Amino acid sequence: MKLFSELRRRNVFRVASGYAVFSWLLIEISDTIFPYLALPQWTVTLVITLLALGFPLVLLLSWIFDLTPGGLVRTDELDSAQAQQVIRGRELDFIIISALLLLLAYLLWDKFNSNRNPFLAEGAASSIAILPFSDLSQQGDQAYFADGLSEEILNLLAHIDALQVTARTSSFAMRDKGLTIPEIGAMLGVTYLLEGTVRKAGDQLRVTTKLINAQSGFDVWTESFDRTMSEVFTIQDEIASSVVAALKLTLLDQVPTARTTDAEAYQLFLQGRKLAADRNADSLRNAESLLQQALTIDPLYVPALVELSDVYVNQANASLLSFADAFASARGLLDQAISIDPTYGPAYAQLGRIKLYYDWDVVGADVIIQKALDLDSGDARIINNAATLASNRGRLEQALELYQRAIKLDPIRHNLYVNLALTQYKMGQQDAALVTINKALELSPQAYGVNFTHARILLARGQPELALQAATAETAEWWRLQGQALALHDLGQSEAEALALAELIEKHADNWAYQIAEICAYHGDVEMAFSWLEQAYRNRDGGLIEMLADPLMNNLHDDSRWAEWVARMGFVEPTQ
Repeated sequence: MKLFSELRRRNVFRVASGYAVFSWLLIEISDTIFPYLALPQWTVTLVITLLALGFPLVLLLSWIFDLTPGGLVRTDELDSAQAQQVIRGRELDFIIISALLLLLAYLLWDKFNSNRNPFLAEGAASSIAILPFSDLSQQGDQAYFADGLSEEILNLLAHIDALQVTARTSSFAMRDKGLTIPEIGAMLGVTYLLEGTVRKAGDQLRVTTKLINAQSGFDVWTESFDRTMSEVFTIQDEIASSVVAALKLTLLDQVPTARTTDAEAYQLFLQGRKLAADRNADSLRNAESLLQQALTIDPLYVPALVELSDVYVNQANASLLSFADAFASARGLLDQAISIDPTYGPAYAQLGRIKLYYDWDVVGADVIIQKALDLDSGDARIINNAATLASNRGRLEQALELYQRAIKLDPIRHNLYVNLALTQYKMGQQDAALVTINKALELSPQAYGVNFTHARILLARGQPELALQAATAETAEWWRLQGQALALHDLGQSEAEALALAELIEKHADNWAYQIAEICAYHGDVEMAFSWLEQAYRNRDGGLIEMLADPLMNNLHDDSRWAEWVARMGFVEPTQ
């Protein structure tokens, strides 16, 4: 008891509390400030270690010494005058409270910092975005090659588990935005950026790259590579290895290496991929020709096989090919790609999409897309495919987690927010869904389906007037008419509702039978809903894969035909 009293008299307990608060504040500040100074992650660990080692020393000093205006004085040597000047409990309490207020102010600033994207988790210590390389060639005609080279480096680094790599959609969207390096880093939620330039003249190639700390804007590493075109894959490997070395990453395996091919075939592949991304009739035809030329030179080049399969699918979507011919050709190319390289994740992802949307084989698609996810866990597109399948199969918690993972990798791709909002809507989380769809509207207010999804969420929140406004803002006519019919029903405007539905049937019955079935089901017209489901089945309407977890279909669940439809679409195993 006497020891306890003496510890209190000497303020040992208060010193311990003050030291703990001071240490916490110092660690928080170090964790925030050190990255801006381009200091390595281990420096924060060093601060924590030193503070831990200092704790027993501070307690010992507080026992032996007292603090006076003249400095530290041994307690047993204090004279009576000095004893009156010793800093006692009240003063120490004031110091501790002041430190706590400073810590509280920092935590509030950290929480409400407006520069943060609320949908992004904290950036990992090793997270990076590969910005599109600039074309400095004399003729200015190598943009496709500069883009392709940076995308290939991105794909290489994305296979490193210790590194979070922003997807192409988001990183390439930073082109010509006029943003500072810290602004880009904050928008993408990364701690490092890789940028570069490409100068190509004939067979000669000069690539300059720079790794930048995204918070401080300071260069971490820069290097130039002078090679011939035949060594382009060596450049990719060297850049990937240099990034790993500069970030001091600890890898469980070797740094991935680039897939090689003939230099001419590679250039044709990059040109074809660039054109395919435009997805119009002319670009898809030209992309097909270029990719076929690349495969004539190297018929075993797996990325070109998978890219050509995607071109055929998009040609069907653009009515350039029949779906039967397009999917047959695409499937043949994917089977060939997998037989050549069974570790290439995008081939499985594409095959999984065919099984889901064309074959309606949800069980088979699940197996194949999971295989793709196992092989390419850092690919936001594959994660999105897996999330969509999970959502359509009713595994909403899993879908929610997968969409959030995809957004972390691709934070300014609007359709990921639409998909996440739809999942939250299916789960009844309408407040969260509204926040998410507002983010999609902020990114791309005129994109297909964004305003319609907004309207669905508002309807679920019991706000039909606002839902009608959102539906009317939809740019895709079929979704605009569907959203208006749904909202007008809730507003009791039956004549206007009937006109919207009639226009949808007149103009879009062949391609949007499932959406018509959704309206009928929502309005409680069960017989018409099942009739339009049959029409959708005959049309091979891809919307049918959404029926299991679709809230608009809730009025059909008590009908015996619903279970038959669920089994018919393969949402349950035949044995079940």
